Amino acid sequence: MADTDHYVLKVTQSWRGKDASGKVLPLHWAITLQTAGTDKEPVGNIYNAAGTIDTFYYEVLHDVPLVNANWRGDLAVATIRNVDLAKVEKVFSGVPIFRHDFNWNCQNWVWTALREFRQAGFNVKTLTWESLRTNMDDLLEAWEVGDI
Repeated sequence: MADTDHYVLKVTQSWRGKDASGKVLPLHWAITLQTAGTDKEPVGNIYNAAGTIDTFYYEVLHDVPLVNANWRGDLAVATIRNVDLAKVEKVFSGVPIFRHDFNWNCQNWVWTALREFRQAGFNVKTLTWESLRTNMDDLLEAWEVGDI
């Protein structure tokens, strides 16, 4: 970590595998920030909607590895001062969670969290829902061909 006064927020995606019928599941998205470690082995915080359609809940994990075998890329979306971390976590903890809605998942949570983050006065990379999805798809393709 080169800059200890700031953290870079990223949207990170992970492979979830296939369902019982063999259909590829949507990638899991979370917001992450590196607090320690190296670029190759980052350690930090993960903010996400975890669970299933019936059990979604807000989850925050501190000081955990940010890259594992299921990692499929991450997109930098904002930089925050480390002194603002508690405020950021408060914003994320207030993002609504929906259950029993087949059209809602962790990706929707990330999108809403970024909008709430911007509305709280933080500077976020300008993204639309479509451009975020395109960027994440591009990262998956880069991972698949070995570019990342």
